[in-house]
Amino acid sequence: MLKDYSSVFDGCAVYLPALNPNYAEFAATGSFKRLETLEPGDLNFLSPDSRLFYYPYALYSAGQAAKTENAARKDNIVLRRDRHATRIIGDSGGFQVATDTIEWEGPETAARLLKWMEGHADYCMALDFPTGGISGGIIAKHSKRLISEGVNLPNIARLNGLGIDYNACLVQTLRNNRLFRRIANPGTKLLNVLQGRNLDEAEEWLRHARKSKFKGWAFAGYLTNDIALLLRVLIRMRDGGDLKGKEWLHFLGVGNLELGCVYTALQRAFENQIGSSIQISYDASSPFRMYGNQMLYSGFSLHPSGWSLQTIRFSELADAQNKTGTMMDALLSAKFKRGTTGAEEAIAECTPDVTSFVVRHPNEMPRHLGKHYFPAESTVAHLLLLDGQKHSFFNNGDRDTDTDMLAANHNIHVLIDAHRRAQRAFDELRTEQVPARLIATAEVIKQVFKSETPETLIEQCEHFLNFG
Repeated sequence: MLKDYSSVFDGCAVYLPALNPNYAEFAATGSFKRLETLEPGDLNFLSPDSRLFYYPYALYSAGQAAKTENAARKDNIVLRRDRHATRIIGDSGGFQVATDTIEWEGPETAARLLKWMEGHADYCMALDFPTGGISGGIIAKHSKRLISEGVNLPNIARLNGLGIDYNACLVQTLRNNRLFRRIANPGTKLLNVLQGRNLDEAEEWLRHARKSKFKGWAFAGYLTNDIALLLRVLIRMRDGGDLKGKEWLHFLGVGNLELGCVYTALQRAFENQIGSSIQISYDASSPFRMYGNQMLYSGFSLHPSGWSLQTIRFSELADAQNKTGTMMDALLSAKFKRGTTGAEEAIAECTPDVTSFVVRHPNEMPRHLGKHYFPAESTVAHLLLLDGQKHSFFNNGDRDTDTDMLAANHNIHVLIDAHRRAQRAFDELRTEQVPARLIATAEVIKQVFKSETPETLIEQCEHFLNFG
């Protein structure tokens, strides 16, 4: 566990916490109801002044924070950040539009979402209509709308053989791309979004979307975890010049530890094999969704059989031993109570980065248990008592708003640290921790971009390239 994560992903794909607007606004303008140990500003991990931890990367979604005109105007930590020292990817909210979470009012809606992103983000994502919504029927109404507007979707579908709803997604996305190109402020960096549930759909999407000439790309759906499909598309993009001169490539909705390392292997292949210095990133909103379900990360495992993140419910934590100790004491005792394999092994890998203002045990160093399991350490967990009121995670045994904000901060910190440790193990090829499949996938990626017959190599290795 560290406090300053500003450079730990240098040369690697970068994990981006997908910010929840309640958290982003609370850390800027909120106030704790009972907690006296911290200030809300300490939750602002985008600031080096935070006493908890510093991490200058995040994704912020217009689909979450700009659902209405009034919501879009709220103050938050993204608006307050140092733009020279941080990087924010703006998600356009295409999924929320397609699912009616945001009311679609045509170009006016698209323009509002773009202007919000321009005010918040360094890279602004295209407003795509996701193909992942086709099977659930959420695109059908947009197909009917486009047909009523004069778009001959049945004829387009007949010509390319890819279905009416797929073509509705593509047509509406291309319309939005054209609008963004026309109304974006000078200097706005736009990311094209690539969709497709299979190679035919992705190729057709790429054939049209590449005309937009944006600063980078974002991948969604099957393209994020079906690495065989992704490699086939990337080879076509390389050969078509679609990666040349691009700055950023983002994978939407990914928090998987192994995939983070797969993306690092891709980033290095781009640099070493095709001379492209694209920064890759990926995001997940799980730290925030978890506190809504009253859950915390309790640890993570880096084992050659597979990597995983462990969780604990608030109720389980409240029942843990050491109720008079810190939140970290309780997380560890809960793990001991469950009989964690290898918990009796203590291997020192300690960083004294919370000793300046810890409420209890100021000289107790962090530790991890065994060579595979790592407890969920955060500054919050070491700093706060488990129970009580003014200096505690729980409010005399109960959950409140302070608890939720602290849980979110803990979860963000742990997930960033888990990706950091995973990337380090991958970099050092620690075979006692890194799954063989991950090592093999990284080698396949390297060879694919060298090969004169990449399709053959992908087909030969396809059986282990799907991380879905």
